[in-house]
Amino acid sequence: MSTRLRLDVEYEGTEFAGWQVQPGLRTVQGELNAALSTILRTPVRVIGAGRTDAGVHARGQVGHADVPEGYPPLARILAGARALTGPDLLVREITVVPEDFHARFSARARTYEYRIALVPSPLERRCQWFVPYRLDVDSMSVAAQKLEGRYQATCWCSSRAPDKRAIVHVQRTEVERRATEIVFRITSDRFVTHMVRTIVGTLVEIGRGVRSPEEISAIISSQDRARAGPTAPAHGLCLQSVEY
Repeated sequence: MSTRLRLDVEYEGTEFAGWQVQPGLRTVQGELNAALSTILRTPVRVIGAGRTDAGVHARGQVGHADVPEGYPPLARILAGARALTGPDLLVREITVVPEDFHARFSARARTYEYRIALVPSPLERRCQWFVPYRLDVDSMSVAAQKLEGRYQATCWCSSRAPDKRAIVHVQRTEVERRATEIVFRITSDRFVTHMVRTIVGTLVEIGRGVRSPEEISAIISSQDRARAGPTAPAHGLCLQSVEY
């Protein structure tokens, strides 16, 4: 018999080669697997809600792991996990969940946020993409609204990715101007590889006046990655939350 635990996790992704375990590389999943396996003295594998790329951050990543009966108190597991992972990875909370809970497949929606810096900041450089151009936020906002709906997301997906024909349901989008940055927020039931970063690269071209907001619908209809803009850097992207 085993018990399923939910882990709510936060990390600064700069020094990670992404979420998924990769031989010889430091990954979020690898760190969590190693920490829990040490604490529980048995091999443990953590399944995540989303496989973030190298350099991508998370404020609200969720994972689950099955642990054997007789496990230590949750407070002790939490303290041990925090002690055994680096300063750029934090297990915020551990809770017991039903055995049919699945961090990935039970998720109803995920929200990502991408930060575009209008003024370079040494303190924020790992979490923002500095764009040295004047950007039309209103045009970007109009374009972002055209992203909502259910459709095949091939145009936003890396051409080498296995999920490039996946159907997504984009539920909410928002472009917000803050003091020295523009923040793009998107909620969808799923995301294909590089989806948010490709969208952001396209929105920046719209903000610069290289494209018009009306092109978004044509790009989606084309199902052609070559019609979309460049892939924005990973370090501006953060997984904000997962809804169940």
